[in-house]
Amino acid sequence: MNLIKQGAISPNEFNLEKIYSEDTFKYCYSEINTQTLMKYNLTRVTLPTDLNAKILIFSILTVMSEPINCGYFEEHELDFIYVILTLPERAQMLLARMIKRKRDWHRLRNINYSEIAADLKDTFELLQSRSICTCDVKKEDLSVILDLLQVDELRRLCQCMKIDVKGKKEASIKKLLMLSKNKSLFPGMRSPSTALYSSLFSILDYCVRVKEETWNIIDTIMTLLLPYQSGIMTMSDIFYMLGDVYLEKIIFPDVPNNRFPIFSSKIHLMNYVYARSTLFTTMSFIEKKNWRKVKIFGEMATNILPKMLETESIRLQNTTLPMHVRRFMPGYVWLKILSKTIDAFKKDADKSRVVKILHLLLNQECHTHTYKGRWYCELARIKMFHYKDSDTSALITIKALNTENLSRVDKVDLINRGNMILRRKTGVKSDTKVNIKKVLDDHICQMPRYEAASNIIDASAMPRTARGSKSVWCVESGTESQSYGSVEAFALYYYTENGFSNGLHCEGNLPILLFSTLFWEELYNEDIPGAFMTPYQDAPFDLYTEHFYENRKDTIDTKLQIISTVDAEYFSCFMEESYKTRSHYRSLMPSNFLKQNSHMKEIVYCLGVEGVVGICKRMLDNFKLWKAGFPDLIVWNYTTRQHKIVEVKGPRDVLSTKQRLWLEYLNELGLNTEVCLVQGRKDIVPS
Repeated sequence: MNLIKQGAISPNEFNLEKIYSEDTFKYCYSEINTQTLMKYNLTRVTLPTDLNAKILIFSILTVMSEPINCGYFEEHELDFIYVILTLPERAQMLLARMIKRKRDWHRLRNINYSEIAADLKDTFELLQSRSICTCDVKKEDLSVILDLLQVDELRRLCQCMKIDVKGKKEASIKKLLMLSKNKSLFPGMRSPSTALYSSLFSILDYCVRVKEETWNIIDTIMTLLLPYQSGIMTMSDIFYMLGDVYLEKIIFPDVPNNRFPIFSSKIHLMNYVYARSTLFTTMSFIEKKNWRKVKIFGEMATNILPKMLETESIRLQNTTLPMHVRRFMPGYVWLKILSKTIDAFKKDADKSRVVKILHLLLNQECHTHTYKGRWYCELARIKMFHYKDSDTSALITIKALNTENLSRVDKVDLINRGNMILRRKTGVKSDTKVNIKKVLDDHICQMPRYEAASNIIDASAMPRTARGSKSVWCVESGTESQSYGSVEAFALYYYTENGFSNGLHCEGNLPILLFSTLFWEELYNEDIPGAFMTPYQDAPFDLYTEHFYENRKDTIDTKLQIISTVDAEYFSCFMEESYKTRSHYRSLMPSNFLKQNSHMKEIVYCLGVEGVVGICKRMLDNFKLWKAGFPDLIVWNYTTRQHKIVEVKGPRDVLSTKQRLWLEYLNELGLNTEVCLVQGRKDIVPS
């Protein structure tokens, strides 16, 4: 931080294309201005013992210890960071706890941290004096202030304002807001709004909120510490994870320490922070099925994207910037947001808006090319079933099948759509039918031809408790008790009672486990520019791109060549040892999947070298695509070296395209596959 003050670290303006094309990066310091006195006295930094405060302070210190990170901050922001670092420990403890809470106003009476102090008001006032928090709730919108009141307090306020109190909290707030807009009956008379505020603040006690400026700094720090998160992580989740790291409950793999920049400038970083925050907010509303809010963020994305994509498309012309670095461009994140809102817009009776959104996504050439197949499928489906326009649906399908970057799953889905259109007797022009038949014939080789053997078993199903709930089956029925579980649990019990001594409900876990065990060194030891930006990564960033294998081709090919010379006994021992020495890490390797370490050896031995390597090669080919769709169960008998990989289906369930392709591929490897169809006997009532 002092190097910035002395001019040794300049504001970041990285030419990422040049840096990554040269495949090397070394931070260059500017000449130090020795005439400038050091501003930050690091001996004044408070190093707390409290875990939450320690997470906050050490996160800041970890980020600011990297010179490339310091260049993203302006001097006044560094001054603010220094204020946080030098706070008394109690203030650090309180700040750390407050940023784990919702980004909202909080009443002091609802904040209780006895480990800090019995009365927190003095500590809050200290944070307010340092411009970290604010207590000036009177400047907030009236609706926000009213929402802080409890139901009984709102009732008292309504009675004071002579408002009839009926209904829920929201109804009371609505009536009070309407009252606040009324004018005085006579000139000079106190307005209803003034009277309302007077009564309101006689009820409302001390309130506090972390300031937006503080949140901006914290968000930037945490983004530089954890630049990518695959799912929603609240600040509380981040603190929980980092707490486990400090307590050594979580250990991440050792990864190369050669850090490349992924943000070209402060503006780039700020735009990414905002986009990522919006993405997480959108995902949280999707989880809550609040489709109205989801659509608001979708509209926001449609307004922001055109200009942003225009700028980024110019920048990306003939670019050498790796795909895993491009995902940190704001345009990529906003496209992801827009893509996630499609389901919300599909719920509208008028489908014109979702059609426009799909066209926007399909017409851009900057990012997310691998999603275009599913967008074309969605557009063709809407044209066919909502607009009853089979001809346009056919033209979309033809265009899609001639598009690059389609996965085989996309191609199969589009071919199925095309065949459905081809069977239509009306609604499709004759020349369109000729063209789509030609395209389908050209792509017929993509269709799966393998039909897995099926095994039909009977089971007793419990009545469903709610619409859309998963089916529950009687797994084991004895004279004294009965056990119940999912359709997969019943099938697993069936196979372990019929010749297979062991079994696991695996779905996507098994291929990921085999892949991460076999290619651990290639995952975590290879120094690929931009693949690792933090010590808290469970996988390299390029894993989810088509360049993962290409970036490690020599080492992977060498390993596969060596493995081809060993037998199943040696290979299974090698995989067991690799798993035992790495399973304690927080990594790509699924945790708590195997019931015991020896299961790795047994599974590998039963599948054989070619089977395991074949599964791992498919993951190498496209990890992002093939990490899902693997069959539900693996059952085996180590003594007889028998195995079976089973996809389980209940009544009315059908195989997805990805599941069919996995079953076909496993059969090509010579592995034993089966589809287990569980059909219900008469429904039972649990005893």
